[in-house]
Amino acid sequence: MDERSSQESSAFTGTDVDDAPEPRSTDAPDPRPTPDGTEDGPTRVSAWPLVVALGLTVSEVGVFMGVYPLAVGGLVLFVASVAGITHEAGYTDRPWRLAGALGVALVAVGVWMVATQVPLAVGPILTAVEQADGIVLRGFSVVGAGLIATVGAVVVSAMGSGGGTEAFPA
Repeated sequence: MDERSSQESSAFTGTDVDDAPEPRSTDAPDPRPTPDGTEDGPTRVSAWPLVVALGLTVSEVGVFMGVYPLAVGGLVLFVASVAGITHEAGYTDRPWRLAGALGVALVAVGVWMVATQVPLAVGPILTAVEQADGIVLRGFSVVGAGLIATVGAVVVSAMGSGGGTEAFPA
């Protein structure tokens, strides 16, 4: 840019050419503003969205394909990662309560799945299990994942300090 066009540009914008910010060096990290308005180094990237997606995918494959260990493990991973991401985002103070509540919801959904196929009594349920009724077995896997999530949340919460600020393992 020649001197004349630089003066025209500064007259147009009302800024002095010497006060214009210099382009950043490519070697320096990209500063990002912090919540208090100051610039700091690169921010931390959360791994929870990846774990949420992994848990959802594994649980879908397990439940819909009838691979029960994958269904239980994927649902437990999904519940724990949802509790973790909400805690990290600041929506919950205690992630264990949400994990326990989601576990109870899974138990309810699993019982509903079984109840849609057979009456909720021991005899008809055992008959359905012996006949390898797929929906009943999927319902049991959802109930199992809910129980594991609920009991795990209660146990880990009881082991915490009780102050409400215990961190979720990440």
